[in-house]
Amino acid sequence: MKNRLELTARHFDLTDNIKDFVEKKVNKLDNHKDYIINMRMILDQEKNRNHVEFMVKTKDTTFSSKDEGYDLYMAIDSVVDKMLIQLKKRLDQFETKKKAK
Repeated sequence: MKNRLELTARHFDLTDNIKDFVEKKVNKLDNHKDYIINMRMILDQEKNRNHVEFMVKTKDTTFSSKDEGYDLYMAIDSVVDKMLIQLKKRLDQFETKKKAK
């Protein structure tokens, strides 16, 4: 999964701890690795607020989730959880359509 993740930091230096944390959280999406084409996460720091945007391109659409907060790690965790919910919901729709046929 690591090779399909593009990580960008704006207005601050990206540390190894942050990279490792993001990779660990993104590994939650491994169940959907056949469906995911690539992923992009943008980390932005503005004064003391952190903005995180996570985009996942799949075979048929692009999903996006955003969060912001004072704690960067909590914001990263939140956007990955939101993305996981979106992907599960979409794959459940596919499964429902397959069963209906």
